[in-house]
Amino acid sequence: MVLAVGHHDLAAPIRRSSVALDRVLFKLTAGRWTVTGVSRIPALTLLVRNARGEQTVIPLQYHEIDGLRYIVGTNWSRPTHPLWSAWLLARPECRVNITGAETECRAVLMTGEDRQCIWDAVVKISPFHADIERKSGRQPRVFRLDSEVIGEHH
Repeated sequence: MVLAVGHHDLAAPIRRSSVALDRVLFKLTAGRWTVTGVSRIPALTLLVRNARGEQTVIPLQYHEIDGLRYIVGTNWSRPTHPLWSAWLLARPECRVNITGAETECRAVLMTGEDRQCIWDAVVKISPFHADIERKSGRQPRVFRLDSEVIGEHH
């Protein structure tokens, strides 16, 4: 079971600091080290194009279910979807870096019964996700990351 201190209302300064530090560490270590990566929670760095077409570095937690990777747009339980999820809807091609190994991916938005099945598995792994849905008042977007390894970048 995974606990989520970062989703507590009083954790905003910690969240902002860890995201900023993860972006710096990503540049300094080519994605080999991140703040979230030292926790027991699986972490990746999503490289996605923003609305202006610029590459943006997004540190995220992920879930591996039946050998596939999924990311959830929690946005720290806020009522709006995270920007990166809208960017993936517009441009699903992205890159994922896990401890320095970079992979080209296509993010596939899960919907309907497929989403519900994955959501149930996510909540079983990380029960705090049920609170995210309740606190945010929205259904978090869930993306499957379909990938093809392109090798390590040093």
